[in-house]
Amino acid sequence: MKAIHLLQIQNEAKKLQNTQNITYNQSLQIVAQQNGFKSYQAILDKIKKDYVDDENEQIKEFKLNVFENRKHIKSNFTKIEKLAEKYKKIKFTEEYDNNEEKREELLQEIEETASKLSNSIAKMFFGNILTKPTGDSMSVEGCAYAGYVSSDFLTFHNDIDEHQADYFIELYILDQSFSFGYRDFNIDKYKDIDNEGNEIIKEYKEWSDWYLVDIKLP
Repeated sequence: MKAIHLLQIQNEAKKLQNTQNITYNQSLQIVAQQNGFKSYQAILDKIKKDYVDDENEQIKEFKLNVFENRKHIKSNFTKIEKLAEKYKKIKFTEEYDNNEEKREELLQEIEETASKLSNSIAKMFFGNILTKPTGDSMSVEGCAYAGYVSSDFLTFHNDIDEHQADYFIELYILDQSFSFGYRDFNIDKYKDIDNEGNEIIKEYKEWSDWYLVDIKLP
């Protein structure tokens, strides 16, 4: 069976809706049947299975999160893309050539709004684990985030180059895609002496391997 893509089904349904004067849900059911499925839910389950399927459990879990939250992610991507267009227009227009302070104020407002939308996507993936933006990329073009699971707050706070991060996500707004990566660490325990002369157990985290995959929205 040839690969079936969600966007393909949705586009076919929209065309059918316009030509047959029926509801979008009705057109989804018809398109599903035309593709050999009993219902839209059946074809959606098939698309989900194919999209999420991966031998790597970490990547599989991430892709499942993307699929289940695809509408929210796509909505935020679209909003950020519009903000990026507005950002570019303000940055290069002659309207503010005599008022650069106003230009910078408007650009900053756009970046802050786009950043909130990007942060919302990152929060959806990382939940309550320690997370911070990385790099210098503008939020209107794309943002990258690092997530920390096996580190304490002090390590998280002082890890300027994100060398101790467990997870990475980069958002590509125009492509509506992600880079998802995680590091596999070996954690060794060893004995040490604290300032008061007591024996304590410390942990040493050694980077073992690195996994990275590019993922487009379904």
